[in-house]
Amino acid sequence: QSVAVYASDGSFAGVRRPGSGRPIEVDGLRLVVEDMKGSTGLELKTDPGVPWVYAGFAGLMVTSFLSLLSHSQVWAVQSEGGGG
Repeated sequence: QSVAVYASDGSFAGVRRPGSGRPIEVDGLRLVVEDMKGSTGLELKTDPGVPWVYAGFAGLMVTSFLSLLSHSQVWAVQSEGGGG
């Protein structure tokens, strides 16, 4: 792998391989890349509100499926005559 080096003004200074021993001049400094440590840049974080969000989504899904069920009304009428 190679390391791209940039000056403080953002201009490209050059590329060096770790362990090559070749110096590179950047802003008046001679730099030699001896070793490189890989990193992804990802950070793992925890959020205490995530379970509440999942619970709300689950509730939304349940009520959405319940709204798809057909519902009907049954009416009963009582007559005043009693004899039917």
